[in-house]
Amino acid sequence: MFFSQSMGGPTSKMAVPRLQSNDDVGNIEIRFLPSIPRELKNSNNRHRKQLAKNLPIDLWFLSTPIRTKIAMRKQLLPNFAILLLGMLTSNLLAVDIYLDFEETNSKFAIDKLTEDGSQDGRFVNAVSTTPVGAPFGNRAALFEEPEEQEGVPPFSTLEIPDTLFDEDFSLTVAMHVENREENLDFTRLFSTFQGAGGLVPERSIFLDHDPSGSTIPGIRAIINSTVVQTDFVPDGMSDPGYHHYAMTIEDGEVVVYFDGEEVISDFVGVGYSNDVMNIHIGEDPHDGGGSANEQLIGNFDEVLVIERALSANDISLLADGNLVSSVVTPNGNERAVYYDFEGDTGKTFSDRFTADGAQHGISHRKVRVDETATHAKLGSGSAQIEHPVSEDSSVFSQIDLGEVGNLGEQFTLSAVVNVSGGGFPFDGLTRLFSSFKGSGPIGPEELIFDFDPFASIENIGMRLLLPGGESVMSDVTFSTDEDHLLTAVYDDGSVNLYLDGELVGEGDASFGEIDLGTTPLKIGEDVGGIVNENYIGIMDDVLVLSRALSENDVAQLAAVGAAEFLGLGGLAGDFNGDGILDVADINRLSAESAAGKHRAEFDLDNDGFVNASDISVWVRDLKQTWLGDANLDGEFNSTDLVVVFAAGLFELDRDATWDQGDWNGDLRFGSGDLVTAFVDGGYEQGTRNAQAVPEPGSLMLLGLAFLGFFASRRTNR
Repeated sequence: MFFSQSMGGPTSKMAVPRLQSNDDVGNIEIRFLPSIPRELKNSNNRHRKQLAKNLPIDLWFLSTPIRTKIAMRKQLLPNFAILLLGMLTSNLLAVDIYLDFEETNSKFAIDKLTEDGSQDGRFVNAVSTTPVGAPFGNRAALFEEPEEQEGVPPFSTLEIPDTLFDEDFSLTVAMHVENREENLDFTRLFSTFQGAGGLVPERSIFLDHDPSGSTIPGIRAIINSTVVQTDFVPDGMSDPGYHHYAMTIEDGEVVVYFDGEEVISDFVGVGYSNDVMNIHIGEDPHDGGGSANEQLIGNFDEVLVIERALSANDISLLADGNLVSSVVTPNGNERAVYYDFEGDTGKTFSDRFTADGAQHGISHRKVRVDETATHAKLGSGSAQIEHPVSEDSSVFSQIDLGEVGNLGEQFTLSAVVNVSGGGFPFDGLTRLFSSFKGSGPIGPEELIFDFDPFASIENIGMRLLLPGGESVMSDVTFSTDEDHLLTAVYDDGSVNLYLDGELVGEGDASFGEIDLGTTPLKIGEDVGGIVNENYIGIMDDVLVLSRALSENDVAQLAAVGAAEFLGLGGLAGDFNGDGILDVADINRLSAESAAGKHRAEFDLDNDGFVNASDISVWVRDLKQTWLGDANLDGEFNSTDLVVVFAAGLFELDRDATWDQGDWNGDLRFGSGDLVTAFVDGGYEQGTRNAQAVPEPGSLMLLGLAFLGFFASRRTNR
């Protein structure tokens, strides 16, 4: 007798102990539960076996393949009842994990197979998600080389290159800051201080704050070894959310601003310079020693450094939430740096003011782009700065799956890898999955699935190392810097290894059930030890399945990817996988259109191209709104025009997003976008489904009238 266990994808069959006849069964009494107990469903495998013993039924299933204990009672149980109960309880002790990394959360990879509870993966050290090089979907995991833990001052900063200035310079530094410290205290904002020793005139840029008032009374600037600080904490500084901080200096006069208001000014004399160290955000450079006791923790946005002193009115406009680009235009080749973090990922911080050259930000330790729109002050991107010391003592870059417990007698481990140059440079072997403690012989609750693209160590190309030390290996080799699917299938002691869906190694082990107990399962390195097998590169479609995939299953997985294989459908047009259609999705589609990549997942009209036609499909058919609806509230009206012109990018050769006027997918806001929007016919017509579309002729006239109006305004400025 067989039954099919559905996982939303290809059917696999699992054997149920065959019953010869009803006489063999005898009388069996089973009391059915109305549903699986919550504590059993949500517990990890380590606890499920004990919990299952307490279920008020006389038939229980421990793992897959199903083991049964049948207590003989007075009532006859037909065969189909055993089948039904097996279907209800067969996965209670199984773990199924699928990580596709489509979310932009900077700390976790969200498990997409949650029938057994959610086993989210926690990013440790230099692991993040990126849209660059994703083999499936729109994002993948990026593993970067873990930073050296010893001999490096413990600080997280964003360094701004080329910010050395000659004697008696003029300067403005400004940014929005959301301090996320548990206890708001003394914190660096901008600094070139060496971290220890006395202040010197040639390291003359320094701005910090203390909302608690315990170390300094509010805000402090230090220029030319002279302290300029408030007498008390400005009102509202300890309030949650973003606050704007700015400092200007010109001809020896320093002015400090909080939320657009001047709070202190003073004359510091002349003879100051900054010719030793670049400006750092979040902490001191610490090239002279010292400790990270003024570390900024939180988010910052709209960073400006410019080689002149802005007016009080300009500072007020920035604090009020206007984009830097709409307030400040660099003059000639003056030093100017602007980070808005829009479209950046990982540790890429793009300078938007490039007439003087591009001063792209340099991340030290834990500073990354945060693509969560709700964390940004403006737009959808900001910078996130965290404490430089990890939550745990791990020195690895890896994903922690936690305790997965009993893998059972059948399981599959799989991932798409794109290894940078063969992985970590200290060793040929690279860990993919591991619960190994990192030293000594492999223990009874330890397992390793690793690889070496060059099979340079004992001809090991792929290997599954089982508890106690038994292993199955393949001498297969494969290319680096390209996508490959690596899969290990375990079926009651039988092991198959696959590369890109093809069988490359097989063997047998003297094991039945594999139980990792309380040992966590990690992706990318071991649980402990030294850093010598760390995965470096792109990874996607990570799977831990509680069944043994067949050879045909693995071939299909390689061909279509995990999402399609598992039958997991998403919302059409939801390119970041957050379950809603919003400006982040249309901006991704526009970026794809401008890049000319024509990837299938963005080709909404299935014509083989990604262009303005696909943008129309997203707007009209999926979002059911109008071209021109900048704020995506379902209507195209004067509010949208105000929004896009306030961004200040009309007819400028600078990147623009949907909410900044790019309505045709070329990443620019120009007259063509206005024509596109008015031809669509939705201006002042309400929601798309509620109104008839006006005649195109009148719409074109209206659009041209608006073009003339805004063009004349631009000319007269």
